Amino acid sequence: MGIAIIPMEWLFQIDYWFECETNHSPLRDCESMEKIGRKERERRIRRDSILGVAEEVFARKGFSAATMGEVARGSEFGMSTLYKFFNSKLDLYSSIIDEKLSRLQEGLSQISEMRLDWRKAVERFVSHHLQFFQENTHFFRIYMAEKFRLSHEPGEELHARMKARIASYAEYAESALRQWIEEGHLGSSGARERALALLSTVETYLSRWLADGNTASADEQVSLIMSIFFAPANAVAAETGD
Repeated sequence: MGIAIIPMEWLFQIDYWFECETNHSPLRDCESMEKIGRKERERRIRRDSILGVAEEVFARKGFSAATMGEVARGSEFGMSTLYKFFNSKLDLYSSIIDEKLSRLQEGLSQISEMRLDWRKAVERFVSHHLQFFQENTHFFRIYMAEKFRLSHEPGEELHARMKARIASYAEYAESALRQWIEEGHLGSSGARERALALLSTVETYLSRWLADGNTASADEQVSLIMSIFFAPANAVAAETGD
């Protein structure tokens, strides 16, 4: 009895179906994928497959040491296929960061639209970041490596592009918190400083979470960050009855 060979296209479709059904898809909109043609759907699935492998390679080796050849081998595509989707290693790397940060921003937009009271909104803000980065640990390593590079390796094209993209995200996070900062709920300093401080608190905790073996529950993590960052605000609220 011979061994059945499953066409690669079938594997892509199975992968796509599983990720959409389990809500772990790197694709931004699984419903829209159902509405496009088969060739375009397969093209997008191939592209996301390459991005997923590249994310792991860049997280493990860093931008400089990683190669397109390693990404090609890991994704089981030829080099020519990689270059059909991405013009260069920098283009591939930038695409990962752009698309992941865009997805992170989409979550913040949804929180802003909920019109929650300030405590619940900020709690959702913290929870969203924790959950997103914990589900995308390879990307978190890339993101933190780039933030470190920004202060140590100035002057190159990659530096300029990443600085602009990360600064853009910080500005978006600031805008999400601006209302509650301006109302005095989150302290008296400027919106940007408070937003960056909150992001830094979340990122520092995530770094420790990864180093310690991922033992704390999501609720425990959110509660801890809220208690540390907002201790002064909580004290004022207790005195004023807010």
